[in-house]
Amino acid sequence: MKRTLLLLMILGSYAVSFAQQGFSIGLRFSPIFSFASITDENGNTPAGLETSTVVGLSYGLNTHYGITDNYGIKSGVHIVNKGFKHEEMIDGVIAVQDVNLTTVEIPLALNGRSNELGNGLFINGQFGLSADIRAGYKNEYSGVNPFPGGTGDSGTSKNTQFINPVTFTFIFGVGGEKVIDRVGTINFGIIYHQGLTNLNNRDNFMNDEIIKISYLSLDLGYFF
Repeated sequence: MKRTLLLLMILGSYAVSFAQQGFSIGLRFSPIFSFASITDENGNTPAGLETSTVVGLSYGLNTHYGITDNYGIKSGVHIVNKGFKHEEMIDGVIAVQDVNLTTVEIPLALNGRSNELGNGLFINGQFGLSADIRAGYKNEYSGVNPFPGGTGDSGTSKNTQFINPVTFTFIFGVGGEKVIDRVGTINFGIIYHQGLTNLNNRDNFMNDEIIKISYLSLDLGYFF
């Protein structure tokens, strides 16, 4: 993680030369609250299945290209640690899966900004899509082994073949920014990331579950 933060700082130092061209770059650090929607092919939640929210973290680079004073394109590269926990009764046994997923997310969103409210303060909003690339996976299970051909009723799997390599997310939210002369711009907001495509590789997992991970992020950012 130290190397990642160092790389972000080095890249950020080059942003100053582009600022006059409408392009800016910055850093992002956001706690997140993630959860999953688990359904069958008909959109029904399996009987007795319960899911829980997991606290995670997102950090990385933000970029912004200003088209006008009020509109721009926002993107970046984010490392996101998210997941979910679910329990269900299978043959009288409580089966638990605690899933943690690391993804590299590349959002592309339209960003709108209000006129200045005073003292460098603005309100903004955004919506768009994100490509979420699988980088790591861990499933800690107990009660029942969920993996085909697996042995033992508890353990940990890090086999990424059970997770699709790329999923897509719809993103939207609101926030604000504070421009500080000779310092930069501080961003803050609440952004919702709605999972659009199935995380579960059904061919390898050998089940019909459709799993979509969504999360709420409390965005904190700084543009140079």
